[in-house]
Amino acid sequence: MGKLNYTNRKVDGPKLGQIVEKDLLKRIPPKSGSNAAMRDPFVELNVVGKHLSDEGFLPVVNGLFAAYTYTQGSPILHLEELHLADNNLTARCLISLSAVIRLGAGDLQDIDLSHNNISVFSDDDVFAWESFLTALKDCSVLRRLNLSGNPLGPRAFEVLVRAYSREDSLDLSTSVGDDEGYRSSLEPSSCDEEEAPFGQKLKALTIDTEKTSQHSSSPVASTPRSQGSHKSSSTMGTPAQSTPSPCKPTKYITTRGIRSVPYIILSNTSMTDVCALHLSYILACHHPPGHLLARAPPAKAGPPSHQLEANGMHSGCQGIVYLPNESISSAGARLLEIAEYARGSLSEDSTIDVFTEEIAIRTSAARLRRASSVAGEGSVTGRASGRRCSTLSMTGIELAASSIDGTAIDAELERARSKIQGNTLKNLGMGSLDLWRITIKTLVLARAVLLRAGESNDTLSSGATRYATAITTSSVDSEPVLAITGVSPIPITPTVTYKSTKPSPGTTATQHSSPSLESNVRTSPLSVSIKIDEDDNDELLYGLNKNLWIRIITDITDPDGILSETQREAIIEWAMDTNTLNRERELLGKPEYIQIWRLLDGVGCLAYDVWA
Repeated sequence: MGKLNYTNRKVDGPKLGQIVEKDLLKRIPPKSGSNAAMRDPFVELNVVGKHLSDEGFLPVVNGLFAAYTYTQGSPILHLEELHLADNNLTARCLISLSAVIRLGAGDLQDIDLSHNNISVFSDDDVFAWESFLTALKDCSVLRRLNLSGNPLGPRAFEVLVRAYSREDSLDLSTSVGDDEGYRSSLEPSSCDEEEAPFGQKLKALTIDTEKTSQHSSSPVASTPRSQGSHKSSSTMGTPAQSTPSPCKPTKYITTRGIRSVPYIILSNTSMTDVCALHLSYILACHHPPGHLLARAPPAKAGPPSHQLEANGMHSGCQGIVYLPNESISSAGARLLEIAEYARGSLSEDSTIDVFTEEIAIRTSAARLRRASSVAGEGSVTGRASGRRCSTLSMTGIELAASSIDGTAIDAELERARSKIQGNTLKNLGMGSLDLWRITIKTLVLARAVLLRAGESNDTLSSGATRYATAITTSSVDSEPVLAITGVSPIPITPTVTYKSTKPSPGTTATQHSSPSLESNVRTSPLSVSIKIDEDDNDELLYGLNKNLWIRIITDITDPDGILSETQREAIIEWAMDTNTLNRERELLGKPEYIQIWRLLDGVGCLAYDVWA
């Protein structure tokens, strides 16, 4: 692997960024470094502690992008590690970094953005941060994402859980050892040698000429994800692991995105209880690192391997390292610890590292006992229903023992979440979360438009008798047309409007353009039998069905797609149902934040659904 290490350079700041760019451009033929780049395109870029700033990082991105997009022959760049710690980077740089991540989604194994100045507060910050997280969805070999030491802020964690909820769930049903899942996918295949690019065949020949004479040893080059399966002999350790088969995808390709990252480092990120609330949903469903590492290429021997082991042992956190974060209250810390225990359901089909689990239980148990000594209010659920709920009284050992009963753990977890949700609504308001704000906004508009629509649709059953209130008659090509433009369930004298669309013989255009005549029919009310076709049963208002109204309303209130499809439908259903008005009236007299909590809970929008 080629190492572009600039940590010992005397130059720093934007000037160093230009130097890095020049070195990367040298890899493009016919420049001086192109031959070496073709022989070994795998690169580790280390620019730690050089104060690049956003200005200096831009040339680095330009160099990486140019090298990655070179297509005149064999690849000249596979970026496996990107170390950018301590460079005064802000959220602005994440948009350009996202482009590089998309190009190297199948290569990147380690991204270190620690100890920068990445914070997410403005809408522009949210856009950049979400672009970065979305770019990770195709990363299939990423072992570690280090964001520690950045003042991320609550919005960053909300966007994180939202991006997490949009990714597909992982299927880890196949039980494998720590590296068996990776090794077993590297067996030779019987595909033709002609399918492999010449440069990759040459690299394979330098590793094991006997095997490559019988089988192609190049990886699939058609997609960025599969390019990440290329490994040099120094990385893989043995010739048999040097390059995967192009016709037999590696198992780790089936795991990708944020959900597949074994270690996500979030320590010292100025986490608040709101951040802990969001993170608890990820913790409860994120697979332990032992499961995920089995489907990723093994770390190189030496510091990288030791670093991963240190992350695994850190403060009892399993994979997602959120400690230390001194700004979290005891309630927030307790919530995260309970969420850690809730992950036990993910290990039913496979074995967790016993030593790591024991460390987690001992450490979390001690902190749970300390947290249990702090008294607090009952959960919002209890207060809203008029019952007094005590705080969680389980000690760490009792909680660990109760993990046999998943229902008990889930109940404790929901109580801890509802407490923080209630405090957040009380102290910060519903605008503190984008999800809550958009939910209320959508509900208000939907109720104003559709409240009576569902009721009126139900009353117009097939074959029901209604009385016309307005009739429009006209003639088209001398054929009479009758249109009933209004109906009523009670007898009423209709208003008849006559409009002629074609002049009668012997009349002029001027005569025809006279205003339409309206007259009240003095005969008995006209009874009309309205038959509703089966396909039109879901029509609500103005001839539009529910799905169309969901699109219309949410295009106005939620153009960024913050709500899931399930949440959008639940909001519209709630807004249409007049029975929900009675449920809301029952809450009158209670504090406003409790009313909002119950409303959000009723439409399923208290949190993002990470299990969907």
